[in-house]
Amino acid sequence: MSVARKAQHVTQKQLADRIGVSRGVITYIETNRVGIPQSIVIDAICSVLQVKKEWLVDGKGSMQTGEMDPKTELKAEINNYMDAMDLSDLTYVLNTVKSFNKYIKKQK
Repeated sequence: MSVARKAQHVTQKQLADRIGVSRGVITYIETNRVGIPQSIVIDAICSVLQVKKEWLVDGKGSMQTGEMDPKTELKAEINNYMDAMDLSDLTYVLNTVKSFNKYIKKQK
């Protein structure tokens, strides 16, 4: 959820205010300190962030309900995977991206 929230430049407090819960509820949801939130909270989050319920609950399918820049959606998906990585994995990914970027620049 934090991926979608951050992609839209919405703070935890702003999201909480829009759906009528405390900021702590948003923190607990984003850090997986609660089970699946109540359906009414999930529906409200989906509405505010314009994300699909299936994506929010199960992480399946595309994130956005409406048209979204494909590049933004790909970045969000990559970020989802990176959230589960430890520091050494993230360092490896960063170095791979840097190497790929150098390769692309040489091709131009």
